[in-house]
Amino acid sequence: MVSDARLTAREASKLIQTGELTSVDLTSRLIEQARATEHTLHAYTCLAADEALESAARADAEVAGGRVRSPLHGIPFGVKDVLLTAGMPTEAGSRLLEGFVPDADAEVVRRLREAGAVLLGKLETQEFAAGQNVPNTRCAWNTSHWPGGSSAGSGVSVAVGSATFALGSDAGGSIRLPAALNSIVGLKPTYGRVSRRGVVPAGTSTLDCVGPMTLTADDAALVLEVIAGYDPSDPGSADAPDFRAIDPDRFGLSGARLGVERSFFFGETLDDAVKPVAEQALGAFERLGASLIDIDLPALRLVNASSWTIFVAETAAAHRTWLLEQRSGYGAGTRRFLQMGSLLPDGVVGAARRARRRLIDEMRSIFAAHDLDALLVPTSPLPFIGLEELDGAEIMLSAATDVGQIAPYMFFANLTGQPAISMPSGFTADGDPVGIQIVGRPFDEATILSIARAYEGDTQWYRTEPPLASSARSL
Repeated sequence: MVSDARLTAREASKLIQTGELTSVDLTSRLIEQARATEHTLHAYTCLAADEALESAARADAEVAGGRVRSPLHGIPFGVKDVLLTAGMPTEAGSRLLEGFVPDADAEVVRRLREAGAVLLGKLETQEFAAGQNVPNTRCAWNTSHWPGGSSAGSGVSVAVGSATFALGSDAGGSIRLPAALNSIVGLKPTYGRVSRRGVVPAGTSTLDCVGPMTLTADDAALVLEVIAGYDPSDPGSADAPDFRAIDPDRFGLSGARLGVERSFFFGETLDDAVKPVAEQALGAFERLGASLIDIDLPALRLVNASSWTIFVAETAAAHRTWLLEQRSGYGAGTRRFLQMGSLLPDGVVGAARRARRRLIDEMRSIFAAHDLDALLVPTSPLPFIGLEELDGAEIMLSAATDVGQIAPYMFFANLTGQPAISMPSGFTADGDPVGIQIVGRPFDEATILSIARAYEGDTQWYRTEPPLASSARSL
């Protein structure tokens, strides 16, 4: 008898391949869980139950015929609603795209379907993932708390067990923050590792990445192996060696050298509720055999100003035509955000890009000088942001706001293009989830995933699920 508890993708895959579980049964369970929680959490914009069950039946028929396309064969997943999905609405949280149904999949969705995975539906996002509005999605652990942006629906669906895994996008922490606030895993790959073809609107962002949101680092590796790879139709795609998931039995931290920048990431901006949990996480890495190396990165002080400048300017450029021709279709906050980006002087944007270059060079030098395998960074310096702080107003860019305080903890990896994974690392005294990031060298996802696996194998935080998830499952 298969347990009713949340299954990881790896666990579900083994059960499906041995015949102990069918994809139809698993898909049905997740659909039931979605229906039991959606009235409270609002993770989905579109739950395509009939289509998903048909795909699951086809996956089961292939298993019965001896064909298993990949470890994700028959595994149900959800997609952030900025990724095109053939025959299914893609509205990007905006009135501008209301009712839009594309005739082709985004490249990452195509690859997952080709691998036999089962698409459940589309997941809530802030309007065009610009971070300037507050959707209806609620945190899986506390419905009065912000679930993170802009891949909130993806994070909540995995946390509550209405998707085995999900896809998100991350231009400034939008995969990692919802992962941390909902106590799941969120991987931002190296810039260029995963195709962004089919992310709307089409643009040339030098910050944005598509990546997996999962229960475990092992699952993140399984998904990344399918979606990674060169795409000549994406101008930002890198022709890099293929990523291959590591044998899950091969991991360890003995001899790993992990950098810790204490003055910036563990200083006064780190909330008193988060600090002991973050320090406990550092201790766990050390106990498992890693060496913690204190480092200094002065260019981190430039992250907030440079990252927001580049993000606003590049997002506005991608929306230029729509902003001129269909301005009234945007929400008020998003429209002001884009108009501000359109007005930024070239000199200001140029200065931000020079600051970015300085950070990239400094980061490369620090990794080389200390022979680092990765950095350890709290995902968020705050345990939560209350929805009442955001309700009724767009999320402002000022560093004085809570969102502005959080951003530098993640934005730096978008500036440098490095891979970064947020891992569940425990809970505050009040029960709020806390995440720890492992940030690696470009195109070295294998190392950070190996480190993450060792950590999760010891701590087992992924086994702790939100009370709402288990209570809904028992109905």
